[in-house]
Amino acid sequence: MNLVLLSGRLAGDPVSREAGDKTVANFVLAVERDYAGGDGERDVDFIKVVAWDSLGEACVNHLVKGQQVEVEGSLRQRRWKDGAVNARSVLEVVARRVNFGAKPRQG
Repeated sequence: MNLVLLSGRLAGDPVSREAGDKTVANFVLAVERDYAGGDGERDVDFIKVVAWDSLGEACVNHLVKGQQVEVEGSLRQRRWKDGAVNARSVLEVVARRVNFGAKPRQG
């Protein structure tokens, strides 16, 4: 089963683009690890998230940098060739559901 559940804060505002006749939104979720390192600080992982169609549109219209967000989706690895030799890949979460949490305080 490919199921991912994440809770974190947006590292930046979502960005949308058109992919054919569909809308796709991309954003990065900053997720704290559940344990602290030797210095007492928690490491943060920055996870790429993709949301399609009406979910993507809602993310672009309502989410802002720093907002608390919960994402449910699946993990996907995309691979492509950059030129003749260089193979590239990226891991990202394809969102099925996004719960909008508290927005960051202003001022």
